[in-house]
Amino acid sequence: MDLVASAPDDEGEPETGTEEKGSAAKPPAPRPNLVQYRQTFGAYATAHRVADEQIKAFVRALAAQLPEEVVLARQLAQRLQKLHDDLRDAVMAAIKAAENEAAPAPDAVKGRIRKSAADLAANKLVQLVDSNPLGVTMSLAKTLGDALARIEKARPA
Repeated sequence: MDLVASAPDDEGEPETGTEEKGSAAKPPAPRPNLVQYRQTFGAYATAHRVADEQIKAFVRALAAQLPEEVVLARQLAQRLQKLHDDLRDAVMAAIKAAENEAAPAPDAVKGRIRKSAADLAANKLVQLVDSNPLGVTMSLAKTLGDALARIEKARPA
């Protein structure tokens, strides 16, 4: 699923006060902090793509350098992809919640983003892969963790 395409659009035109009577009034422009919060979802989408490419590169390198460990490479890829998908699901929940301007970041969503960031930082597999000896540059914890931190920092109160 494309995270950027799922993010709410905040590029509406401001009201001018000159609408004709009887015409449908445009909704008010989103609060500035809500706009900033929503923009962090696009930054997460970029981090998600970078991490996805890093995972693929790592698995290719592992399979190429240790051909007898192709099964291990696939298992690692599945575990990393599951973690990656769980993070994306937490962000998708935040994107969906941000459509509600009255309560764009309910407590459940806040807690899920925080827990996702903590789980990522503590994940031993991510730590191992990020410091791999295969010569593949990996930064899953930093790339995804920084994007989650930006979402958390920008979320409306």
